[in-house]
Amino acid sequence: LNNRLKKDFANPFHSIDFTYEVFQTGTDLVVFTDSIFIGQISDVEEAKYLPNLTESDYYFKVNFPERTLIPSIMITIWAAAIIILILVLGFITYSIVVVMRQQRLSDFQTAFINTLAHEFKTPISTIGISASVLSEPDIALEPERIGVYSNIIRLENERMKGQVNKILELASLENREVQLRKEYMSVKQVLEEVTLGFAVQVEQRNGKLLRHCLEEDCYIHADKVHFVNVVNTLLDNAMKYTEKEPEILFSMERQGSTLIMSISDNGIGIPHEYQRKIFEKFFRVPTGDVHNVKGFGLGLSYIILIVKAHGWKISVSSEWEKGSTFAVTMPVYSEIPDADEEEL
Repeated sequence: LNNRLKKDFANPFHSIDFTYEVFQTGTDLVVFTDSIFIGQISDVEEAKYLPNLTESDYYFKVNFPERTLIPSIMITIWAAAIIILILVLGFITYSIVVVMRQQRLSDFQTAFINTLAHEFKTPISTIGISASVLSEPDIALEPERIGVYSNIIRLENERMKGQVNKILELASLENREVQLRKEYMSVKQVLEEVTLGFAVQVEQRNGKLLRHCLEEDCYIHADKVHFVNVVNTLLDNAMKYTEKEPEILFSMERQGSTLIMSISDNGIGIPHEYQRKIFEKFFRVPTGDVHNVKGFGLGLSYIILIVKAHGWKISVSSEWEKGSTFAVTMPVYSEIPDADEEEL
């Protein structure tokens, strides 16, 4: 029995000393006991012989006095297995994220190239047609037509130049920290200048531009160029994404030391599931294979970049086919602070 037990337990998982007892069935009396030392090397071992166990049934138990509940080698194996499993799951998750991100970038790139091609196709075609007219032999006899088609070429060229500059400017702003040239400016004066020129475009579409400005003038501390660009982009979007006669409300509300500038329209609106994505670069709300409004999906990404650089906040409230409202919140001053007050 000793040799059999030694053989069965002499492996890396049971390399530990043990004892065993033989019990008589029914009375549970111990009729024999012995200890086995696995690591003991001895030329002479004390021999113990089992008594004559033929009178009744017997059973035996094996005890491991020094054995812990879970062997250390098992703990090591399980710990290693868990670590490997976590690493494998982490690698799989990371791979899935990378693949999805690459797929998304690929989709953006494809959409951007398609949009870019459509944006440049129209002005290039218009310039080509105008150039063909100007190359006619009899055009020299019609100076008015020369002026018209020359102006068309100039305007289309400016249009392409503006699109290219917008792309380059946004790329430049993302590659480095936005450098703001802040100055104190009259909100009323700046916004009247911006909305005055924009009102003409709205009237050409038989639309309305309503302005609810503050009665008392106030001041903001901002980069004038970027601020004007933000307002122009919001107004331009409000008109572009309105298929019917545009009705645009430009309003300002002062709450203590905060100015809320909001622009509302009666346009197509933005579905709720896309409202968090509209500020992402190149993102455009899906409308199938056709975009009635041309663009690169850069306007709102530029706006969020400038808003964050100033430390302002922007929010959007929109309902599909009912219109949108964009609100920019910024600090405001009743008067231009003195240099000493500004330092404080």
